Amino acid sequence: STRFPYTTLFRSCGAKHSLYNVIVALCSEGDEVILPAPYWVSYPEMIIAAGAKAVIIEAGQDHDFKVTPEQLRAAITPQTKLFILNSPSNPTGMLYSREELAALSRILVERDVCCVSDEIYEKIVYDGQEHVSIAALGPEIKQRTIVVNGVSKAYSMTGWRIGYAAG
Repeated sequence: STRFPYTTLFRSCGAKHSLYNVIVALCSEGDEVILPAPYWVSYPEMIIAAGAKAVIIEAGQDHDFKVTPEQLRAAITPQTKLFILNSPSNPTGMLYSREELAALSRILVERDVCCVSDEIYEKIVYDGQEHVSIAALGPEIKQRTIVVNGVSKAYSMTGWRIGYAAG
């Protein structure tokens, strides 16, 4: 894929601003964005602002609030531009394991779908769990991933409005 041939860092006025910028830059009228539910309240509105359609995957309690590889594969169409990954998750606190992310990344690479990985809660992990960035799982998925983060959660700096997107 040539969707992200360069590694670039963009600073913004918060992770929310970065997410918005990524979604409106990559998506337009008729595109689809796969969004696991439950989700953070702002994601659907950002997708709508880009003129795209949110394709909701119900990642319920029976799946520990995680999208399964089968659900992801079934949701992808030729109009799919983006998969939004939020791990650790707002609002559930769920965290994907390295193995679970690897399974999802194989599908994204196979189907050439980009991923925006919202990692704003990466430092708020408990019970010995490990945060793993999907972009760290190999060059193929890294090429298709934009990581979004900021300082508001990890450093309790909500008023500073410092965020970034890297891809």
